[in-house]
Order: sequence, then C-alpha cells, then structure tokens
Amino acid sequence: MRPKIDINKLKHLPTTEDMFVDEYGAKGTASRDEFDAKSRAWYYAEVLKNARKAAGITQQQLADKIGKKREYVAMPEKAKPICSYPHSL
Repeated sequence: MRPKIDINKLKHLPTTEDMFVDEYGAKGTASRDEFDAKSRAWYYAEVLKNARKAAGITQQQLADKIGKKREYVAMPEKAKPICSYPHSL
C-alpha cells in the first residue's frame, strides 16, 4: 500500500520555476534567456547525436555527408549539460 501524501507539506516545497528563478533569473531576463538558449542547444545536440548513433554512422561519416569536418559534428556532442545543480531539469 502506498503512503498517503500530505498536501500541506507539499505546499511548502519550491516549484521548479522557483528554483530556476533563484538560479538563472526570471523569465525574460538576460540571464534566463541565456540559460534557455544554452539548454535548447544542448537538447538539440543530444537529439542529433542520438539520431546519428541510431543510424549507425560515425561522426566522420556524418561530416562527409554534410560536407563538413568531423570537428563540426563533434563540437555540439561534446557540450555538457548546463544545469548547475542535480535537481534542475
């Protein structure tokens, strides 16, 4: 049997948005816009990397297909997540 959740205790927990505001600023601020842009870039780099791997091709093979150097493909794949604390998503 699952334990009952005490809603009153949950009311005192910060929301994800509260944590983002504390760490990166409110929506519409320069610091939050920078975070949003970096997080989107990281996300799309992960999508591209996963698609490349699912296709079973190397970075070099992808680079050859698009007429770029391997480093062009590797650069976004080397990017690290930008959240500075583990409970951020």
